[in-house]
Amino acid sequence: MVPDLNFTVHNDPIMNEDKDMEEVLDEIFEWQKETFPHATPQSCYNHLKKEIAELGENLNDPSEIADCIMLLSNMAKLQGIDVKQVIKEKFAINKTRTWGKVNSEGFVEHVKDKAFREPSKACHEVATFIQNKTTAAGIHE
Repeated sequence: MVPDLNFTVHNDPIMNEDKDMEEVLDEIFEWQKETFPHATPQSCYNHLKKEIAELGENLNDPSEIADCIMLLSNMAKLQGIDVKQVIKEKFAINKTRTWGKVNSEGFVEHVKDKAFREPSKACHEVATFIQNKTTAAGIHE
């Protein structure tokens, strides 16, 4: 049974204000830091595995989808990851990929090209650091 999430929580600004997704996730993260100060990316991941399993039992449950999104966002924010930016970057990469055929589980993966590998996170961080330093120093390509 899908729970009815069409309720109003009085005196809760997040439920009664018109906020965009980014603002909502920021507010959830601040609440999480206060409520669960011991939370780590690993503890969020461990909890996420449990919530994914619950979602797998009922794919139509919006509250389980919400739990997963909140945990993923909080896990990223704990690591200083700009979720909006990394999603835009990853989507740009995905649009350039070649995609295979639907597999036996019903989804499609990208074709893995042995000649091309995505740069590691460390390579990306080094490149960003260098770009920021050269821009700050007034050095242009």
